[in-house]
Amino acid sequence: MAIRPNMTTSPCDWLYRDALVSAPPLVTTAPNPNVNKFDRIRLLRYLGLNTEDSVLVESRVDLDKHAGFLARLNKRSVRTFLRAGEGRGEPHFPIVTRAEFESACVPLLDQGYALIIAKPIDPAAATLAGCIVRRSRDFLVEVALGPGTVRRVTHEGCIDRTLELRGPDDPRCGAEIAGALDELTAAERRLADTLLLTNVLYEFSAYRHPVGWRSEPIIFWEIQGLGEQDARLDRFYREVVAP
Repeated sequence: MAIRPNMTTSPCDWLYRDALVSAPPLVTTAPNPNVNKFDRIRLLRYLGLNTEDSVLVESRVDLDKHAGFLARLNKRSVRTFLRAGEGRGEPHFPIVTRAEFESACVPLLDQGYALIIAKPIDPAAATLAGCIVRRSRDFLVEVALGPGTVRRVTHEGCIDRTLELRGPDDPRCGAEIAGALDELTAAERRLADTLLLTNVLYEFSAYRHPVGWRSEPIIFWEIQGLGEQDARLDRFYREVVAP
């Protein structure tokens, strides 16, 4: 039986409880504050996974720094995170025009938010979105079908399919989920000698057309470790990816 989200707790607490054999009584799913959301995009890229083509803006000065990138985008996707501390329900703008960006997103810089500005990826073109937990022997996958973002699963609890899968060859996968699991298992093989990628949660979407920096139909938005694994990912990022 699937464990449904408890919407009074942090997003994806349900995945933590199901993924860990002996979770502590109180588990936080908030990413380690030492590694921010943009760092995690860089980690996904290091793993060889497709993610968004984006820049980080932490101040109005950074807008000038990335003026060339922004000038090419009549529309853009914007995710946010607090520069200090942790927050829940950070503002998210799947598609905004330049005018909407100036009026709705830029003021957030003065409220302590950093902006991750990406080439626009329209969630209306998604075929599914959700979360994958890599456990020690299998994968737990929960997705919402059709157009929309991962927040349908993590924030709204709209889950159409819950699957426990051996891997991409499991006949219950379907093409999109099999494609995502194939990417993850390939990353595990590449990193086998340096990083054990178990007890890890991924957020992902599948699209009808190629998206992201690698122009592929499967895109990964987030990676975080479960329990102590988050600190291991933090160290790996600081020691291997960031330098």
